[in-house]
Amino acid sequence: MKERYINIENNSNTTFFFDTNPKKNIFCGKLIIPSPANEKDSPVHHILKNKLHIHFIFDDDIPEINFFPIPSLAVFATNNKGIFASSNLDVDLNEKNAPIFFIDLNRKSFLIAMNLRELFAKLIYHPEELKERWDFSLLDQTEYHLLASALGIDNNFSIKKNNPDLFQVTLYESLEDASTLYKIE
Repeated sequence: MKERYINIENNSNTTFFFDTNPKKNIFCGKLIIPSPANEKDSPVHHILKNKLHIHFIFDDDIPEINFFPIPSLAVFATNNKGIFASSNLDVDLNEKNAPIFFIDLNRKSFLIAMNLRELFAKLIYHPEELKERWDFSLLDQTEYHLLASALGIDNNFSIKKNNPDLFQVTLYESLEDASTLYKIE
């Protein structure tokens, strides 16, 4: 089966849905998934930003993100050490199959959780697992309870051992760089 690389950053490309030749479609590129700006001042986002250094992207302040991933990634947050992205474009607390990556400033990607709920559970109950990726403050009891309650995460949440070999993401500096190796539509 021939592979076909489809740039999701180019929304005008819909022809692959009607292709009759059997091909494995590999989506590539990034989408920025912003949260509504009216959620910016919530206590949860305040703790995430000021204590855990996870700055969710809001629709009134979308940063420029300069890389081109294969396969595709949905970027939803940043900090001064990198970005947070998922290989599933549906990034929310209820999505079970949405691997979360931390991409550092050197464009190295690390699988840090199997979904957003697991990422928050690690930050609340097992922060030592993530401290090596970026620096953040530990939560005090009030913040701990507020986040756990607001996100619906209790300390019985099952955290699975991540298998980084299951999810490989290659980051290129640009679409042009990726196009030297792949025919991207």
